[in-house]
Amino acid sequence: MIEGQRRQRLDRQQIVAAALELLDEVGLDRLTTRALAQRLGVQQPALYWHFKNRDELLASMAEKMLTEELPAQPEVGSDPSVWLAERARAFRRALLAHRDGARVHAGSTPALAQLPMLEAQISVMMDAGLSAREALQTGMVISRYTIGWVLEEQASILRLPAPDDIQNDAPALSSALQSFDQGDSNANFEYGLAAVIDGLLRASARK
Repeated sequence: MIEGQRRQRLDRQQIVAAALELLDEVGLDRLTTRALAQRLGVQQPALYWHFKNRDELLASMAEKMLTEELPAQPEVGSDPSVWLAERARAFRRALLAHRDGARVHAGSTPALAQLPMLEAQISVMMDAGLSAREALQTGMVISRYTIGWVLEEQASILRLPAPDDIQNDAPALSSALQSFDQGDSNANFEYGLAAVIDGLLRASARK
């Protein structure tokens, strides 16, 4: 009886919030429905009243991450390069806000709640001269660049050789490393983001 009452009191938002808390504590590999049920004080089958499986739970967690950070919908006539950059920065912040955030999001399917945002994004790029296909491709490339970047950020710390240690064997690389700040991940992300957005929009303009 008590178990049934707890199950009825649970809702999807409570479960997702608890799952994100557990994710931050133990990481994705140890985030199991059994561990989540224990945290919520219910039996494991109670979760399946709300989520068919772990993948569906992860998709809802990914959606919740995005709602915490993504910018407002772009206005008609706005510069797509500016909004795309703002969206990528917000997307990266959302993924970095949670342990293994990029892994949770990778491969997830956009939820119905995200459709207005995606529609606005596609419309702005089409107004700027891109075809529907080019607009979709542009959004996908930037999204995957951001996910890939954060996957690397969350997987390990970038460790490059000291310039002086390789000066004789690799002088060009040594020279490059002397001016490269491997600790400034934000600046390095911005460098790649600008190159990706500029390249995509220029490629579309040439067609």
